[in-house]
Amino acid sequence: MDSKAVHVIGAGIAGLRCANQVRRSGHEVIVHERASSVGGRMRTQEVDGFLLDHGFHVMQTGYSISESEIDFAALGARSFSPGARVLRSRGEAVELSTYADPFRRPLGGLAALSKERWSDLLKVAGLRLKTLRGWPSSAFSGGDESTEVFLRERGPGLSQEFIDSFFRPLFAGIFLESELRTSERMFRFIFGAMSRGEMILPAQGIQAYPNALAEELGWERIMLSSEAEALSPTALRLGGETVEVGQVIVAHPEVEPVDGRSVWTVQLGAQASPAPGGFLVLNGDYALGHSLIAHLSIPSDVQPTYSPADQALVTATIVGDAAQALGLEDEAQVESKARQELAAWFPDSKSWTTLAVQHVTLALPERGAGSGLSLDGASDMEGLIRCGDHVAHGSVEGALRSADLAAKAAIERLEAGERDR
Repeated sequence: MDSKAVHVIGAGIAGLRCANQVRRSGHEVIVHERASSVGGRMRTQEVDGFLLDHGFHVMQTGYSISESEIDFAALGARSFSPGARVLRSRGEAVELSTYADPFRRPLGGLAALSKERWSDLLKVAGLRLKTLRGWPSSAFSGGDESTEVFLRERGPGLSQEFIDSFFRPLFAGIFLESELRTSERMFRFIFGAMSRGEMILPAQGIQAYPNALAEELGWERIMLSSEAEALSPTALRLGGETVEVGQVIVAHPEVEPVDGRSVWTVQLGAQASPAPGGFLVLNGDYALGHSLIAHLSIPSDVQPTYSPADQALVTATIVGDAAQALGLEDEAQVESKARQELAAWFPDSKSWTTLAVQHVTLALPERGAGSGLSLDGASDMEGLIRCGDHVAHGSVEGALRSADLAAKAAIERLEAGERDR
């Protein structure tokens, strides 16, 4: 083993990106991953011809690093339709309204005018334009209240009804919390990215991106099922032995947080798409303690590779606090309640096949009001070098930015050490 090599612990996208940046600078690198595959939380499994991402995942083309560094064409990426559909109960009937992005589909956006207050729609348009000025740096400056307070009071001043029917189910599934207590900085950042670009899915599932990073690095540099522990900036414990190395980079949370956010996903196989068009489908009646499903996606409408040719994949996203508020504790209870809600929207769903019920317990770090989020995050570059969205902010961009900073710090230390010798 090369004693001058950089050893990265963790093969999620942050660890893999960091390792690639170090290797590009001419230094040897080895990645240790305790699991049997790369990707961290970005995992995909195949079940009966369906591609099931582990949790609700999309990639954003509007993020700065994603835009410049990720080859979406090579991933076979296809995009969701811009906008969303909103489901609302109207007595015993169900109304499905389409809210196309008026900046990208002006004619489609007109349909929303008959459903919502014009003032709310105009305020959202204004919010979009304001958010994009100076983005992404502007997203992390100024106020640090909750998203709820920002949308209702400090920012656009939207009506509570519009917040509850549109922004709450949409961002509950993104923030993985239903109260919109997440810092407004995170909201402005993600809303800006969504306004700049598209939500996409790779042809081979969300794990295709970490797999591509691993291919670029070289699988021979990735040690799977490898238990490694950082002891110091230049030493790690490996196989019960202490090993001196060039640099150690920790690309995973060293202590599992007690307040991380969780998410359930119920993956179902249907005979046909229940809401064709490639839109995200929001639960317009979503309320904590009342309903379970925040939103639905039909990934096979976006990427036909996600299901067999004669079927459709339906993914119901359920925020952990919504399940907890209803006293649901296990897979059977979550599936039963989810199917009850689906049957009220789509009677044919009774014939859908359950492919998986997934529960990710620590899906995102807690980032509430007053958390002081910044674009690049903060990590202890004086001691151990760390990267991951837990040291920045909970997004692909946060993970990749932290990876670049960690790689830069490691390279500087190595080169400084070489000059001192």
